[in-house]
Amino acid sequence: MALVKKYWLALVVAAVLGVGALAYTLLKPGEVSELVSSAPRDPVVAAQSAEILSLLGDLNKLHFDEALFRDPRFQSLVDFSVELSPEPKGKRNPFLPLGEEGGSAAGTSTARVVSTPERSVPAAAGAAP
Repeated sequence: MALVKKYWLALVVAAVLGVGALAYTLLKPGEVSELVSSAPRDPVVAAQSAEILSLLGDLNKLHFDEALFRDPRFQSLVDFSVELSPEPKGKRNPFLPLGEEGGSAAGTSTARVVSTPERSVPAAAGAAP
């Protein structure tokens, strides 16, 4: 009883809020049903909703005859699928030439310098060598 005397104001406020929420829910059921049953105000959304409802109605009309699975012709079908075995992964750097692994532990690869033979480039017309 000492607990009730200590928290009487909090209990009264909680009870009033609970009764108010219950009354609001019971006395205003039209708003919830209005939200659920009303058509969308946007014409594009309304058209899309009508199309989806039409497709859903068409799907509900479908019937699948399950006797197909008991048919001897279906049961005589053979599965020719092939089991795939896991393959080893490729190189760390797929752009390196074959046979070179390259790359350090930090994930950076060493650069390889390729030199090309020097060619004499003919001078452009009117340019001095």
